Formats: sequence, C-alpha cells, structure tokens
Amino acid sequence: MATQAQKIAEIESKVNSVAAELRFQETLMARTESIISDLAELTGELKSKAAVQDERMGRMLEELKHSHEDIEDLRRSNIKQDTELLNKLDRIEERSAKRFEAIEDRMSKLEQYKWFIIGAVTVISFLMQMAGELMHMS
Repeated sequence: MATQAQKIAEIESKVNSVAAELRFQETLMARTESIISDLAELTGELKSKAAVQDERMGRMLEELKHSHEDIEDLRRSNIKQDTELLNKLDRIEERSAKRFEAIEDRMSKLEQYKWFIIGAVTVISFLMQMAGELMHMS
C-alpha cells in the first residue's frame, strides 16, 4: 500500500496537472474573447460598409432612373422633331410638284409659240419667195 507521502505526491501531481489545464483553458478563453471582440469589430465595420454600399447603390439606381427618364424624353423629342421634319418635307414636295407642273405648262406654251413662229416664218418666207417670183415675172 502506498504511504501517505506517496498519496500526497500523487495528489500534488494531479493538482499541478489540473492547474496547468486550468491555465491552458484560461489562455484559450482569453484568446476566444479576443477573437470574439475582433469579430464584433469586423462585423460592425462590415455593417457600416454595407450601409455605405447600399446608399451608393440607392443613389446609382436613382441616377439611372433619371437617366432613363432623360433618354425617354429625348426619344419622344426626336420622334416629334422627325414627324415635324417629315411634314415639312411633304409640304416642300407638294410645292415643288406644283412648281414643276407650272414650269411644264409654261414650257408647253413656249413650245407651241415656237412652232407657231416657225410656221409663220415659213409661210412668210414662202409668200415672199412667191412675191419675188411674181415680181420677176411681171
């Protein structure tokens, strides 16, 4: 059987082992608390950054909405201007067609006068030639 001194030595050895385990557990606990503290700080920073990013996204979406509205306004304006331009071109085409018809009428009349004058000159020259021959004959 073990003597009392051996039992005390064995108990002291177990106490020392438990004390070492306790110090190890305390060290682990301190590290865990430090890590939890760091994680809490990082979580706060991430939430802050996420809030900033959400705000930026909101502004960007608002700007995109305004840009889309501006583009739509420009498109409507372009359609209106195109319609007005096409209407003006139609009116110009109508006026040009009327002018062309008027010019054609004038050219037709001039052509008629030209043939009338050519005919008159031919008749006059024929009559003058006949008159000249009649004068020579008499």
